[in-house]
Amino acid sequence: MIKNQSFDMVFLDIMMPIMSGYEVYKRIREKYSPVELPIILLTARNQISDLIKGLEIGANDYLTKPFSRGEFIARMKTHLSISYYYKQIIELNRELNQNIKVRRSVTTKIHSGKVQGILDIYLE
Repeated sequence: MIKNQSFDMVFLDIMMPIMSGYEVYKRIREKYSPVELPIILLTARNQISDLIKGLEIGANDYLTKPFSRGEFIARMKTHLSISYYYKQIIELNRELNQNIKVRRSVTTKIHSGKVQGILDIYLE
């Protein structure tokens, strides 16, 4: 795999010469969850069993070649949006947890009598 690279999404062909797409998929999933890095499997095989296998291993989506440009773009946008909003939720959650820590600290100071004025909260 390519190291020190940042990706928003992976399109992975199942049938590759050296290593199967499923093997590459497993390696990627060791490091990234499906919402962190969406993977869309691509294949020329159009058997339902292949689709089921791809989705059962946890692929975000599955496209059978040949596919239309419109379908490709629509699926790409959908999974990029999901990933973007997941990352936004993680960041907002981090900020919320920080605010909770500050509020608890202020509440503890107030209840312990260590605060005589509002500036005491911020000047410590």
